[in-house]
Amino acid sequence: MKSSGWAYPAPPATSVVKVGDREFLTYVRNQSYRVSFVDAWGAEEPLSDPSLTHEIGIGGKVQVTLPAVPQAITTLALVPVS
Repeated sequence: MKSSGWAYPAPPATSVVKVGDREFLTYVRNQSYRVSFVDAWGAEEPLSDPSLTHEIGIGGKVQVTLPAVPQAITTLALVPVS
């Protein structure tokens, strides 16, 4: 599908709210996020670069702050990556 020509969105800002239980290595995961712009017709633009990667355990929480959305874009798609 043809891109609308918008620049790639900036990676989302992330911070760890709660580290979670990291007692065992099987509890630990590395988490980062990417976003893309979605226009009014549902066309998704290319993904941003990944956010910083955080090491969190079971019950851990990461706060994600999304970048600003240009006026012609309807929404952002948040895509977790490992």
